[in-house]
Amino acid sequence: MRLTATIETGNAAFEPDPNQETARILRKLADTIDGATLSGASLDDADGHKLRDLNGNTVGQVEVEQGREHAPRLTPLHMTSARDPATAAEMAKRLGYKQTAYTSTSALVGLECLRENPEHMTASERATLPKISGYIVKTKEFGFMFMACQEDLNMHDLHAQMHAELEAGE
Repeated sequence: MRLTATIETGNAAFEPDPNQETARILRKLADTIDGATLSGASLDDADGHKLRDLNGNTVGQVEVEQGREHAPRLTPLHMTSARDPATAAEMAKRLGYKQTAYTSTSALVGLECLRENPEHMTASERATLPKISGYIVKTKEFGFMFMACQEDLNMHDLHAQMHAELEAGE
């Protein structure tokens, strides 16, 4: 995780000594982060936080980036439009899924797409039907998208390695 605070020190609140006002802004930011920690919030909540000088002017902001690659986060959206379920169902159909179910019990709210049991398929069905399960979710960044399950991709070892690295602070 990387937290970056950017402060522009070119206005009257920083005169004659910019160090004093800069230190005050950083102390206030530290108090905000400390208060968020006590209330159970995370540093992610500080992302986009505006930094203001003594006069109330916005002079900077905080950016929080996750992971080694500092990849952007996905923002899941609920399927609130009347058309959303039909769009997800059509996407599942086009991907070849026959068994679907809506889920809302995890971080992913969307249409779960279940792969068919190979024991109950003909050879031609096994060749053409999806071999993995996953979810169709709606995100702010990409709209509807299909996300595969780790189990079906045989990624248990990668998942364990990622958790070990996160706990080690890498």
